[in-house]
Amino acid sequence: FYSLFVLFSFGFVQASPLKTYVYNNDFHHLSLYYQYIEDCNSFSPSEVIQNFKAGKFQHPEPEKAFSSGISTCSYWLAVEVKNGSGKNQKMLWSFYNNGLSFSFYEFKNNQLVFLDQSSMHERLGERSYPVRCISFPFYLDDDQSKILFVKVTPTVNKNIYFPTAIKTVEEFLTYELE
Repeated sequence: FYSLFVLFSFGFVQASPLKTYVYNNDFHHLSLYYQYIEDCNSFSPSEVIQNFKAGKFQHPEPEKAFSSGISTCSYWLAVEVKNGSGKNQKMLWSFYNNGLSFSFYEFKNNQLVFLDQSSMHERLGERSYPVRCISFPFYLDDDQSKILFVKVTPTVNKNIYFPTAIKTVEEFLTYELE
């Protein structure tokens, strides 16, 4: 009975497992890895985790920018990232849209830990990473994994559309200069 309880409990921890985005110096479209949930009820972080564990997050359309059309709802994205590059990396999770606000969290010790918030309404000097898009820096040691969440909230623009990517700082800056 105890082993059945352990197996059931382990399966319940994450009913819909994320496909891990393994960073190894190759580009992979992030839509193949993240999952999302629509939030029209202002979920608390604990409610987001409950929905995540219950498998209520959905897979987006593959190889496409995130798009839900016109909406006043927020959206939560979750992705598991693993560093397979062989060295420690400073990474950026970036979002390209002018009319949305983004809140960045890490899933740690079975809860969401708020890390940062930003939008295009903030001056570059006020952002944690001052570039033209919204970018959240985070670090991954070699072979380390993290589950990250972002809450996307409409501000002046109700069109929920944004390309998103996770890259190293070097890759990001190279892309920006090309």
